[in-house]
Amino acid sequence: MATKKDRTTQMAVAHALGLSQSAVSRVLADPSGAKVAPDKKKKILDHLARLARRGVVPLRGRNLALVLPALNRGNRSENYQYGLREQLIQTLEPACASRGRDLVVHFYHPEDPEALRGLSAWGAIVAAQAPDALVGAWADRFPVVAVNRPGEPDGLYPRWDRVTTDNASGMNALVAHLADLGHRRLAFIGHSLDPRGSAPQAHFIERLDAFCAALRARGLPVEKKCLVDYKPGDWTATPVVLDAIVRSLSRGAARPTALCFANDHLAVQFLKYARDVGLRIPHKFSVCGFDDIGLATKAHPPLTTLRQDFEGFARTALSVIEERSRSGVRSSRWQIRLAPSLVVRESTGPAR
Repeated sequence: MATKKDRTTQMAVAHALGLSQSAVSRVLADPSGAKVAPDKKKKILDHLARLARRGVVPLRGRNLALVLPALNRGNRSENYQYGLREQLIQTLEPACASRGRDLVVHFYHPEDPEALRGLSAWGAIVAAQAPDALVGAWADRFPVVAVNRPGEPDGLYPRWDRVTTDNASGMNALVAHLADLGHRRLAFIGHSLDPRGSAPQAHFIERLDAFCAALRARGLPVEKKCLVDYKPGDWTATPVVLDAIVRSLSRGAARPTALCFANDHLAVQFLKYARDVGLRIPHKFSVCGFDDIGLATKAHPPLTTLRQDFEGFARTALSVIEERSRSGVRSSRWQIRLAPSLVVRESTGPAR
């Protein structure tokens, strides 16, 4: 049996070869079938053979896999995904190092879902919408925790532990803030389907339900015209769409004085539209978002929003994996919700 001195880490192998740690991990998990470029695979296998001749073996199953969505520059949610990715990595890298483990980042590409089937790890934190069957293949071998995925209507991640946002507490805080400013008619704006028109947007559904519940709890009206579920052509809300929404909300004497968007992307797009057409914010409408992406502080005016606890996602998910590893229980369908924090900026003001 190899002693501690006779072992090396996947990170050390990757560093020695100038390759990514995920490539080393894939080759270790499946030397013949790993989807790694042939020249890189040969380089890794040759290095492993040299180590083996010296009696040194790479540590398997000691790494924490972080599965992230591949960034698509055509996808307007990239800014949010970038923020989530950076915070998860920044939190998990030192946490893994202090535990003597390596963090290996893998990117899930929907067009090649089988590329990560041979994933080898101590545990995995999944922040991508990987297929249920693929996540199940991982969970058969090691603990899996999905982060920032609520209870999906289509059953995504039905058997895995989850760490996600407490949309209800967030909406309660947001509605309370607006009510304290004197707003009595509030609108909620977003889209329940993704741009392909097929996959339900679970966060939208949860946030809409929580918004309505928060209004009722304060005796505020829940009006059908103020619950806007538009069908997007892509991840953006075009000026034509936003103009139609404003016209619809402004009909009649009782118009909403505050607009709550399902995410910051839509809210920031609305602020740009409002500036272009001369709508004064927050004089005409108070505007709120959800997520606190980087663009929120750069908007004009800066956006009031709810900040998701990405660092908390990472630390909690790691704790769950440690507990599963100690107990030997893969999952009991834990769903841990972390409350977002209200960040008040200049896009909200007293009702007028």
